[in-house]
Amino acid sequence: MLCLRSTNRLAFTLARVLTLATIGAACGAPMVIVPEDHASPADAAVDRATPLPDVVDVVTPPTDVPATAQVEAIEIEPADSVIPTQLGATTEQMFRAVGRRTDGTHTGPLPASWSINVPEVGTIDAPTGRFTTSGNAGGELRVTAVAGVDGRELRAETRLRVQMEATRFATGTASSVAMLFGAAGTVSPTSSPVIAYPLDGAVMPQNLFPADIQWENGVAGDVFRVRLRKSNLDVSWYGTHSGTAFHNDYVVDRDLWRLLAQTDTNELIEITVDRWIQASGTVVRSNPVHMRFARATLAGSIYYHEIRSGSEAVFMRINDGTYVREEPIAAARGRCMGCHDVSHDGRYLAVDGGPGSTNVGLVFDLTAAGALAFPEAGAPQLQFSSVSPRNNRVIADRPSGANVGGRLFTYDVATGREVAPTSGTLPSTNAAHPAWSPDGNSIAYVSGVTASADSFAQLLAGDISILPVTGSDTFGTTRLLHRGADLASSPEGGVVDAHPSWSPDNHWVAFSHGHQASNMDGMGLYVVEAAGGTPMRLNNALRGATPENGSFARFAPFVTPGYLWLAFVSRRPYGNRAVGNVDRRLGSTRTLQMWVTAIRTGIDATADPSTPPFWVPGQSVATSNVTPEWAPRACRRDTEVCSVDSECCGGRCVSGRCVPPPMDRCRAEGELCGGAGCCAGLECAGNACLRPPG
Repeated sequence: MLCLRSTNRLAFTLARVLTLATIGAACGAPMVIVPEDHASPADAAVDRATPLPDVVDVVTPPTDVPATAQVEAIEIEPADSVIPTQLGATTEQMFRAVGRRTDGTHTGPLPASWSINVPEVGTIDAPTGRFTTSGNAGGELRVTAVAGVDGRELRAETRLRVQMEATRFATGTASSVAMLFGAAGTVSPTSSPVIAYPLDGAVMPQNLFPADIQWENGVAGDVFRVRLRKSNLDVSWYGTHSGTAFHNDYVVDRDLWRLLAQTDTNELIEITVDRWIQASGTVVRSNPVHMRFARATLAGSIYYHEIRSGSEAVFMRINDGTYVREEPIAAARGRCMGCHDVSHDGRYLAVDGGPGSTNVGLVFDLTAAGALAFPEAGAPQLQFSSVSPRNNRVIADRPSGANVGGRLFTYDVATGREVAPTSGTLPSTNAAHPAWSPDGNSIAYVSGVTASADSFAQLLAGDISILPVTGSDTFGTTRLLHRGADLASSPEGGVVDAHPSWSPDNHWVAFSHGHQASNMDGMGLYVVEAAGGTPMRLNNALRGATPENGSFARFAPFVTPGYLWLAFVSRRPYGNRAVGNVDRRLGSTRTLQMWVTAIRTGIDATADPSTPPFWVPGQSVATSNVTPEWAPRACRRDTEVCSVDSECCGGRCVSGRCVPPPMDRCRAEGELCGGAGCCAGLECAGNACLRPPG
């Protein structure tokens, strides 16, 4: 056996070469000895002539080629990098993994597998480490490399920031105006723009229609820059005041709004408006306003009343995802469509919809183009109503003599006929405004009612109570949740609790409080835990010119990460004098508008969970818009466009279209259908599988 000892570099080299030659000869291969580059021909000749000794002394490998230093970790190059880019542009960055040895030296690059944690910002090629921006979002992300070294899996991470800029110019505004804003500008108490919308601190869902940023101050010839900034995003819009057609507002471009929503989602957006004053050639700037996007989307439509000239109230809907308003039910035209409720799944609309003041209860099937679920003849008389989560019952209130109170009763959705309880009782007097909980186990309502002599709808006193639902048409013992008189010293005063609404997680009950429930002014908003507790006034949602500016609270039926969403009605100011909610028929009086506040989840029950609200896009500022009911879009019939199975009445979405289920999974009696797919002996009528007459 050949034994090697360290002496010098030449001996090490000679021993390595001779050993390879000996092994080659033993294996029958021709022996070829190639001298190292530093060895002279004479040295090589001596080497070949010298007999191979039994022991050869070999040097320790030189420091530039360590023999014992082991790779202990990997590192990513470049580290903590920044990529500047523009909206719509794709920019590349190459990353490589290198090994760090125990003696501090490096080797590589090493083969590695690459990944990132924020796919909206870009993509990274797993084998090569080539990162490419998406062009649709900026932000900070984590780049991870995993490499196999000596049978071990080594991992490294580094930070990457994609900083994006986007610029827009209004029609007729030259790009050269951007140079006017080189100066930092100052805040002037008289000439600076004052941002009127959005509200400072507002929280919005990511899919909300782009906000109309509005401000006051400015004259013809002035130039404005609206700037929206996050750490890794800078959006600028420039517009020139052209006269009366210029309204001191900018509806953010949809692609920029999406960019703002998807970049650094949890971070505040800073909004400023700068004004270049033509008369003086100086720049003044607004105080900043901040808002944020929740990591959430809100689907569904809002059903409400649009109060036009005189007392005309038209039943309207702002459509799911479009923010275009329309009259959803042809049969409602010409009717007095009063207080309404939409079922938890968006299928049924229960409404006080009789002609004149007869107040009959109608149910419209929104999956069947708004057809009546039962004939109008013999419909029950009622005021307020709520559909059960099972869609088989409606609970409603009915005046019970001299307008001093009312009784609660239930009726069948399919027939309109009253259904008597099989166990327990329903409140028979002084009750109003029932609301069925999403889990079907409880009904919140206003108890202890005192109503005006003129109208049962004008409550003058009322409390919030909970009625347990113990089974099909069975009820338990009512418990008092909150007494209206306990808020007599609140900012709005009064002893009336009204219009309870359940949160979709069944945890909260929201209600209005004030002097008179039918008057939507002078009311405050509150939430209380359904299990009991002290109500919390939603002061953040009620920010405005007066402390009494919120009524008819209605939770949206969606639970999203971190937030619930509460719609309400307010006469609070929206926007500026040019495009805001000033009722031009009445001078300075503002029209009632619909707003939504984000309700934070997971916080202490003694803290105000609300946030400054956002205005519901799509409604008219020229009319008062009241009684919002937010509901999922009704299920879609066969052949309609869909994205998931649950959107289809028949329960199947294939290649973007609703289709009936296969026969081995047919729809049973009473189940929804989209036109076909019912089990044998059943027909799809009104989007439900039913047995044909006879």
